[in-house]
Amino acid sequence: MPVLPLIVLLMRGNGGAVTVAEFAVTVGVGAAVYMGVGCAVASADDTASESGSTSVSDAGPRAGRDDDPRDRVREVKRDKETDDADSDDDAASDDAASDDDTPATDAPADDAEPEDAAEEDAAGDDRTTAVVDVGGDEPAARTEVSPTEHPEPLPAPAVAPALLTVPGAPRREAEVATTGPQEPAEASTTSALLSTVAPTPVVYTAAPTFSDQITVFGLRVLQGFSRFVGIDLYGQLGKLLESSRPPWYVKYGLQTRETEFAVAEGNVWTVWEFHPPNPTGKTVIAVHGGGFVSKPTLMHWVDYTSMARETGATVVVPMYPLATTEAGTARKVVPAMAQFISEQIDTYGAENVSLYGDSAGATLAPAAVRELILAGKPVPASMVLLSITPDQSLSNPDLRTIEDPIFDIEGYVPDNHWADGLDPGDPLISPLFFEDDVFAALPPTTIYQGSLEFSLPDALLLHTKWSAAGGAISTVVGQGQIHDWALGGLPLNSQAPQVRPDIYRRLGLDSVAAGPRTIVTAPPSFGDQLVVGALRTLRWFSEVTGIKLFTGIVGTVTSTAPPPGTVADLVVTERTYNGWTVWELAPSRPSGEFVVALHGGGFESEANIIHWSDYASMARDTGATVLVPIYPLAPPRDNGTATTLVPPMADYLSMLIDEHGVDNVSLYGDSAGGSYAMLAVQEMLRRCRSDVQCVTSEATPSRMVLVSPALHLTLTGPEVDAIDDPILPSRPAGEGPQFNGELDMDDPRVNPISSADLTGLPPTAVYIGTLEKLYPGAVAFRDKLLSQDPDADFTFVIGDAQMHGWALGGLFINSQAPVWRPNVYRQLGLLDSGDRARYVTLTVA
Repeated sequence: MPVLPLIVLLMRGNGGAVTVAEFAVTVGVGAAVYMGVGCAVASADDTASESGSTSVSDAGPRAGRDDDPRDRVREVKRDKETDDADSDDDAASDDAASDDDTPATDAPADDAEPEDAAEEDAAGDDRTTAVVDVGGDEPAARTEVSPTEHPEPLPAPAVAPALLTVPGAPRREAEVATTGPQEPAEASTTSALLSTVAPTPVVYTAAPTFSDQITVFGLRVLQGFSRFVGIDLYGQLGKLLESSRPPWYVKYGLQTRETEFAVAEGNVWTVWEFHPPNPTGKTVIAVHGGGFVSKPTLMHWVDYTSMARETGATVVVPMYPLATTEAGTARKVVPAMAQFISEQIDTYGAENVSLYGDSAGATLAPAAVRELILAGKPVPASMVLLSITPDQSLSNPDLRTIEDPIFDIEGYVPDNHWADGLDPGDPLISPLFFEDDVFAALPPTTIYQGSLEFSLPDALLLHTKWSAAGGAISTVVGQGQIHDWALGGLPLNSQAPQVRPDIYRRLGLDSVAAGPRTIVTAPPSFGDQLVVGALRTLRWFSEVTGIKLFTGIVGTVTSTAPPPGTVADLVVTERTYNGWTVWELAPSRPSGEFVVALHGGGFESEANIIHWSDYASMARDTGATVLVPIYPLAPPRDNGTATTLVPPMADYLSMLIDEHGVDNVSLYGDSAGGSYAMLAVQEMLRRCRSDVQCVTSEATPSRMVLVSPALHLTLTGPEVDAIDDPILPSRPAGEGPQFNGELDMDDPRVNPISSADLTGLPPTAVYIGTLEKLYPGAVAFRDKLLSQDPDADFTFVIGDAQMHGWALGGLFINSQAPVWRPNVYRQLGLLDSGDRARYVTLTVA
């Protein structure tokens, strides 16, 4: 790590004694590198001018400023027949002059309704977060700007790459954020602005944790140190972390493609595409930050690849020309970006394309969409913008009331061509000055801004105007958070992980890839092959010596109760049903989703440590409540047979559906538990078909995921014998647990494939490995089902050279399990739609 020598020198000062200042600098520098310095340089670094007005009246931040150019927005009516810069400027001036006396227009009430998430009442929640629902029936007055206020574009501010908070990560689990409705940070600066916003929500996150505050303190010390020594440490470290190519280690589990986009002859952009293994059909265009002068950094690449893995969306990253060259001007890049977005919409459909931009990218993205609106072309379905700088003039005195720990807006660099030939108030570079008709036509958008960002006042003013014009806009303010705090990938501050599901939801990434489809995973890693080899050696040793090492090892880690170490921070409740114990594993803030998990073990073993770890992780990761029935094992161990297990389980599932709703109940089983799950659903379908008033889609769990299930219990032959299964034993017919009881093994109540009608299943996913003896039987089940229903929502995931139970979560023992785990959650319907219970509505006076 390049910063280590500096840290070592700091630690060695005064003979090894570290002063408070030195420690703070160390924290700041360490955070800068580890968090991804230069992750997204503020778009204020692109083109800015010093404000000629610095007065603020006592009546509020916007009062007493009749001559401020920010109080007027010019209407740009672009002549598509000419690109002459002088004629464009003249036309803009004429339009602005003609609009000076235009009266304010009210925003339609229907277009200004708060988001559902902000309307939920959470009086009973002990972890509420304040939502400022700015009231007032009068929308903010329409404002106009005269081009004469900015006769000359001024140079851009210095490049100061962004940081994300690292020290918050290791302490996040141990800390408790301030609970209850919070007074928004920077209230004295923004409350007057908010009181004029049309009734769309401005949401404030929880207050910063102690770790967040320590990080900010360290960054302030580092900022002071940089000024003192005259070295731009942020910029230097940012250059070390930027890259025109995604690092190899962030691409695991994804198909990464490097493609090209031809803007014009001689003008070709590189485009990076990240394709998940089971794509949903959604596409996110990620417009990276970097002040228009920096490439994406490590934090960007981690964010984009994580998004593809976690949501199933394809993420495309256009590498637009930087403003360090004449090719990287707004006049050239914005129309080209609009052309790129339009091409993606033509390919995938507007409803399947969303825009995601941070910092400079948060300015470029809406500017490109404006081009599409003016041209009358389709626009993306939604936008999410992180840390936007809406006005490149930086003329608002309120910007200087916020002590930004990252950026010094008084510093400038000359080598930035972004705004060449443009007035700082031109809508091409400053979204604050978009036309009202454009605001109204923009797709639903959410802005995530930090309360410690100098651009927060302008972001709130943008929210005001956007909402007043009738646009669909929401803003989330991170209390005590800095620039680009909401970037994902790594949990580097206390609030980024909290808003990440909301970001995905607002991007429309809440869908699940539908079947029928068969997918083969990536080839096994070297580690996978080592594990398989070790298990085969263990099996050989057992066969030769008669010592059942594998069975003995597994037996020591099975239990009828969750081991305490696996369920830390979960609410564990022991319940009973049909005389069986049912363990309920719930997070502290349950989502309302319920997953019934049927453990494997061949009907002769209880759940093992991998099962319990899997279930606990599922509850933590998704917010779902996981229900684990401890059903009786098969003879000779106990009395569990098809006739004593399957009907009661069908009854139990029906009870849960009646209690919680069919959409909130899903079924998850592995190995023998997968067979058990399928048999229970087939029993529910038989009952429903015998009732003329029953609807099958409402009579079974909403979704089902089966890991390494036994779906054809009697299949034998060379194709089974040829598989060298490192886990499952080979037994002569008639040996092993007697799950069938008094029934024949091919009875449809025992053997899932024996059912005459396999149709009617809920959306189902099966994960099976090619090294499993159960693999041919699973393939046979798939083929029979699809022969009866070619359009069945049935997904068949084949683990290439993977062994039995490879897709289980919790304790990952192969390379593919962590890649597919988010997909399993989505297929179970555990899509985080935002935690509505954490919001409470306040009114700003």
